[in-house]
Amino acid sequence: MDEGIRARLGLPVPDPDRPRKDLRVFGIGLAVVLSFFAFLSWRKAGAAWPYELTLAAVCALLGGLRPMALGPVYKPWMKAARAIGKANTWLLMALVYYLVITPYAFIARLIGGDLLDERLRDRESYWHPRSGLPAPESYRNQF
Repeated sequence: MDEGIRARLGLPVPDPDRPRKDLRVFGIGLAVVLSFFAFLSWRKAGAAWPYELTLAAVCALLGGLRPMALGPVYKPWMKAARAIGKANTWLLMALVYYLVITPYAFIARLIGGDLLDERLRDRESYWHPRSGLPAPESYRNQF
């Protein structure tokens, strides 16, 4: 499909430089992280800091000058990051469900409250009649 048509339809227009930009950002970001670890190793008098700093410099140079050379490192890195992201999402959602929503629902049932007003009791419909009409000026500023 032509790029002009894709843009008018609101579809994303493919960017041929996108992989290069992603790899450039990845290389420079990896260099920053490795430099940080080299700094920590240097502060604790570790022996690995020169190697980490050299690797950071190599990543920065490759990211800046030849980003496509980082492709073999980037693909497995992103697969691992995707797997870790799925596991974290599952874990965080489970924690929120069991530590927040479940106790809230249990307490609400113990109290016996109908928080969503779902019981019909003495009426035939869920409809709540409105008492009075709002002022016409309030329609102008709805948000």
